Amino acid sequence: MKDEKENVAYLSMKSGRIGIIDLQGLLKEAEKRTFLNDDELATFLLESVKERNYVPPSCEEEYFKVLQREYKRFTGSLEGEDESGDILEIKILGPSCPNCQKLEQEVMVALAEMQQLADVEHVREPARIGEYGVAATPALVVNKRVKSVGKVLIKEEIKRLLNEELRKKG
Repeated sequence: MKDEKENVAYLSMKSGRIGIIDLQGLLKEAEKRTFLNDDELATFLLESVKERNYVPPSCEEEYFKVLQREYKRFTGSLEGEDESGDILEIKILGPSCPNCQKLEQEVMVALAEMQQLADVEHVREPARIGEYGVAATPALVVNKRVKSVGKVLIKEEIKRLLNEELRKKG
């Protein structure tokens, strides 16, 4: 059985950062189905997430909205305010080696110091890493653009990159 820890995607919500087991697999499954409307889609996503993750009843509405947004991002149909918002999409590419883990830690420290919301995912699967065309790991991807390859950035470098990206969005 594949280690579930490797399949956790992290999303930002108003109530904090959440980890969802196998979000990519769930989004791919939803893409194969037909839904009458966005609410039916989000209900499917929420119920599917609840099968493998604990969702506090008081947070279900927020999960509903975040999962709906994440599906739109996944399918490339994210519109308007969500796309231009100040939530960054960050991916750390690389296996669970010490350097990859260190980069992830530095990213989290930088985000905390900046008090910046971000969807952070550590991509460990070689096929998914290959989609970014990087030749070395760890690599840092911000808003679908490769920012660093083959080295562990320190938090100050990460903060500079993230601030540059936020200025582009603003």
